[in-house]
Amino acid sequence: FSAPGWGFVGGLQPNIDTKDPNNYLLRNVANNYFNPSQNFSDEIVQTRRHNFDLKIGVEPFKDFDIDVNFRKDY
Repeated sequence: FSAPGWGFVGGLQPNIDTKDPNNYLLRNVANNYFNPSQNFSDEIVQTRRHNFDLKIGVEPFKDFDIDVNFRKDY
């Protein structure tokens, strides 16, 4: 259960810089943890996504609520 590790099982992808020799994905490829067969139908893909959510609730007066929601995905 140590290779490629629980981080990989959980979806951990801490380093996606392909120029870095300590890249998590490249290191696991070098250790033959992935199937090298051309017939293997699923490719290995590494992506980067950022999500930002902001929610603010204010009640300046009794029974007067102001809710502000902001979401940014990139």
